[in-house]
Amino acid sequence: MGFLLILIVATGCKPRQIVRSTPQMDVEREFWVRVLLLDNVTNCYFSTISPFSISGDEVDSQTQSTRIRFDRPDVSVAIEISNGRIVVAGQSFVAQKVTIYPNDPHIFNLNGVDYRGTLTIIANPDGRSFDVVNRVPLEPYLAGVVGAGP
Repeated sequence: MGFLLILIVATGCKPRQIVRSTPQMDVEREFWVRVLLLDNVTNCYFSTISPFSISGDEVDSQTQSTRIRFDRPDVSVAIEISNGRIVVAGQSFVAQKVTIYPNDPHIFNLNGVDYRGTLTIIANPDGRSFDVVNRVPLEPYLAGVVGAGP
């Protein structure tokens, strides 16, 4: 019996796959929770199981668009900063703040960890690093926090 307990503790539990759609994505964004995931980083990796779009808060003079759509899910995308600009999947953004919007079920993976909601990348004033913020409705946030407890 003791050996079985040690084996279970040593090997840990199998990570669970999040597949259900994220509830309350239609709730007003002012009621969402913001969670700082990374700060003062120069790069990270993003992926999702669904198509997603990226939006900057300023219009790029070359493309005249603030929104780019990616229809290839399950591909790891590099997020980095170069010359003070946020670069996502090789696309440079003029904006100091860029948001990634995964489609339903609104789940994304950042550096190997799954999250729900949207992902906002904010360039720091020094132009050499950025912060990464998860924006998620209150109900799925609380379910994730309570479910992650001991």
